[in-house]
Amino acid sequence: MKKIKQFVVLILLINVFCIYGQSQDISFNIHTVDNNFAGPAGIYISDLNNDNRPDIICAGADANTIAWWQNIEGQPITWSRQTIDNDFGTAIYVSAGDIDGDGLTDVLGASWGDHELAWWRNEGGLITSWTKYVIKSLFTKAHEIMPCDLDDDGDLDVLGVSAGLGIISWFENDGQFPVGWTQHNIVTGFNGARSVDADDIDSDGDIDLVCGGNSANEIRWYENDLVNLETVTDYDGNIYHTVVIGNQTWLKENLKSLHYPDGSEITEVWAYDDDEANVETYGRLYTWDGAMNYSTLEGSQGVCPDGWHIPTDSEWTELGTFLGGNNVAGGKLKETGTEHWLSPNTGATNESGFTALPGGEYDDTHYQLLHEYAVMWSSTETSGTYCKYRYLAYNDEALHTYNYYKDFRYSVRCIKNIVTGIDDQGYIEKMIKVSPNPVNDFLSIRFPDKICYPVRIDIYDVTGKLVQTANVNTIDDRVCVSNLHKGLYLLSANIDGKNSIEKFVKK
Repeated sequence: MKKIKQFVVLILLINVFCIYGQSQDISFNIHTVDNNFAGPAGIYISDLNNDNRPDIICAGADANTIAWWQNIEGQPITWSRQTIDNDFGTAIYVSAGDIDGDGLTDVLGASWGDHELAWWRNEGGLITSWTKYVIKSLFTKAHEIMPCDLDDDGDLDVLGVSAGLGIISWFENDGQFPVGWTQHNIVTGFNGARSVDADDIDSDGDIDLVCGGNSANEIRWYENDLVNLETVTDYDGNIYHTVVIGNQTWLKENLKSLHYPDGSEITEVWAYDDDEANVETYGRLYTWDGAMNYSTLEGSQGVCPDGWHIPTDSEWTELGTFLGGNNVAGGKLKETGTEHWLSPNTGATNESGFTALPGGEYDDTHYQLLHEYAVMWSSTETSGTYCKYRYLAYNDEALHTYNYYKDFRYSVRCIKNIVTGIDDQGYIEKMIKVSPNPVNDFLSIRFPDKICYPVRIDIYDVTGKLVQTANVNTIDDRVCVSNLHKGLYLLSANIDGKNSIEKFVKK
C-alpha cells in the first residue's frame, strides 16, 4: 500500500532487465528529476492530472514546500515542477488519494515545523490548482500521513503520526464537503512515534495497522476490531448515526422528528428561526414537555425512536466523567472547525465522535445563539417549571450543566436503552421503589404488601452486565452496594416469577 521512498536528490532509477539463459540481472539507469529542491523528505507517486501517467509528489523539509512534478511523456521523460504549497514548515511527508470523492487525486502532507496535518484539494483545470484544508493543528512534530478507508464506509480516512506527542491517530472522514474530521487515538504514549502503515494483516477483511517508535525501540501491529455501528430511523424516516462512548451509545445527530414513535404529532417543536433550512444540519428545537411527550418520568422515551430515551442527568454526568471531567468534556464532544461553530471553537477535537452542533435555542421571546451554543435537554426535572440540561459553548471546552425553564426550546440527543437480558415477558413496571437514590452504601427496597420472601435481587451496569446478586429475606433487609463503582445501575427484583425494574445511581 505504501509508495514512499526517500532520496537525497530526486532521481529516477529505471529498471533494466538483462536475461542470460535462465537467470536475470537487474540494473538501474539514473535520471535526475530535479537537482535544486531543498531537503527532499517524503516522496510519493500518483497520477495527479488524470493523464494516465504517474507524477511525483515530494515534501521539501528545507524548502518548507510541497511540490509535484508532472510527467511529460517522451523519450526521455521530462518533468515540470509545480508548487502546491511553499509555506508548509519543515514539510516531512506526503501521500495522495481522492479525499473528497470527486474523482481527482488530492495531496496530503505532514509538517514537522508547523505541527500540522493538511490536505490540498485538487481543483483540476488545465493548470492544476490546489486549495489547502487543515486536518489537525497542534499535532506536535507531525511526521507521517497517509489515506486509508479504515471504517469501510467508502471514503478515505487519514492516518497521522505525531512524534512529539507519541500519538498515532486516525481521522474519520465524514463524507461531506468541506470534509469534517473526527480524531480517534489508536496509540498514545508511544515514544518517538515515527511510522505507520496499513493492510489486512490477519486476513479478516478489515484494515489493520503497523507502527514503529524509534525511542521505544518497538514495532507493533494493531488489529482493527471493526464494528459496523447501527443507524436508527424515526417515524418520519429521518436516519441517525450512532456512536459508542464508554458504556453508552448515543445518536450522532440532533433529533428532527415531527412525530412521536406511535405516529402522533408533536405540537411543541420548531425549526430554528422558523426556517426549515436549518433542520438538516442542526435538527429541531423542542420544549421539555414536547420532548418528554408530557411525561415527568426520568429516562422517558419521549420523542426518541423505539429503544432510545431522553438522557437522564446522571447519564450526562457519566458521559462527562468518561471524557475526563466536565471541564474538558465539551471540547471532546464538539464538531471541529468553524463551518458550523463560531470561531474560535475552543478546545474542539470531537475525539468522542459525538459531533455536537450549535443549534441555538429559543428563550421566552426570541431565537438566539445559533453557531454559538449547543443546548440539549435531560429528562431530569427539578420542579414543576425547571429541569436540567447540558450546553456547550464556542468559547470554552467545558460540558456545562444548568437548571432552567421547561418551556424554552432546546435540542434533543437520544441515548440507547440498556439491554439487561432480563425476561421482558415477566416485566412489571414500578412494583418496587428504591431509596436513597442516589445511594452511597446501603439500598432499601420497598416491595408490594403481599409478597413471598426471599426475593432475588439482580443488579446490572449500563452495559447490561450482571454485577451483583442478593437475596432479600425480610421487609427490613437492605442491599449493600458499597463495592459498586459510581454510575447508573438497574435493579431487578424477581417477584412471584415476574421482574420489576428500578434505576438507581451509585455515588
